[in-house]
Amino acid sequence: EQAAGLYARMLAEGREAEDARAYLRERGLSAESLETFGIGYAPGYPDFLLRRLSNDFGPDVLVDAGLATRGEDGLVRDRFRGRLIFPVQDLQGRYVGFGARILPSDARAAEQAKYLNTAETSIYKKGEILYNLHRARQPVARSGRVFVVEGYTDVIGLAQAGIENAVATCGTALGEGHFKLLSRFAQRAVLAF
Repeated sequence: EQAAGLYARMLAEGREAEDARAYLRERGLSAESLETFGIGYAPGYPDFLLRRLSNDFGPDVLVDAGLATRGEDGLVRDRFRGRLIFPVQDLQGRYVGFGARILPSDARAAEQAKYLNTAETSIYKKGEILYNLHRARQPVARSGRVFVVEGYTDVIGLAQAGIENAVATCGTALGEGHFKLLSRFAQRAVLAF
């Protein structure tokens, strides 16, 4: 939760996030949506989270949580750098992971994966979690229908259009665990990839 707040504050206020804010405006994401979905930005330097969370969490904890990585040189660095951050929450709204998108304006965009997700952890299993289900589960239960879309911004765009029963996979294929989870709330899943 602390990491999500730091990333969101960086997006809202950080000078380094100007390109990220411009990209989000270009994509039509409203300020209200950015706040509702907790969208953030991880600046390009390697120790943004490490420095800010060091009083509460050691580097090994951040590595175990998927927020940092240990390089071959033994140094611990932030996992997400120079990327938009999409917090992923479980059914109770607890933060369990992040999706991170590189900006098209980034010089590294051609060389790096478009999306980078939190590595699997004991609480973040991509095959058992769906982005936005904690918000969408009541609208899904009321309508009996869920829209399963490809990505985070697809969910947010649908929410801005008034469609609140949309979810997305978190960088993995739609699988049995997802359908099992959805069957608790929906009778019908509409795939819109």
